[in-house]
Parts: sequence; structure tokens; C-alpha cells
Amino acid sequence: MMGDDTMSVISETPSVFTGKVTHAERNLTRMDGNRAKELETLKTKLMEVHEELAQTKSKLSAISARKETIEKELSTVKSTFTSKMQILI
Repeated sequence: MMGDDTMSVISETPSVFTGKVTHAERNLTRMDGNRAKELETLKTKLMEVHEELAQTKSKLSAISARKETIEKELSTVKSTFTSKMQILI
């Protein structure tokens, strides 16, 4: 069976090499299609994660600003309280 080229073939688009499409070529084509779909899915997920990150950064910035405001207010209240206690004593 040295010269026997019996490969399983499917008659779709012809192959460059044999004129027929082999199962391996069909599998490669299907895998390429699957990779393209996966790539699009990953790109979509990446965009969603980037948007979520931007929202989280925005929330962090707002929280930090509120924290600083409250700390300043607390410092003012403490100093006012301390000075009033000094006067009272």
C-alpha cells in the first residue's frame, strides 16, 4: 500500500493540494471560525471590563474626595471644640 493515498474526503470546496477537502482541512476551517468567534467574544468582554474599570476609578475618585472633605470638616469641628473647651475651662 505504498502509493495508496486514501484520505477521507468531503466534497466541499477543493483543496489546493488534492482537489478535494479532507476532514483535517474541514476541521482547521471550523477551528479558525471558532477562534474568530472566541476572539470577538474576548474583545467584547475586554471592552466591558475596561468600562467597568473606568466606572470603578470614577467611584474611587468620588469616594476619595468625600473622605477628604469629611476629614477637613472633622478637623475643623475638633479645633472648634477644643478652643471652646479652653474658653470654658
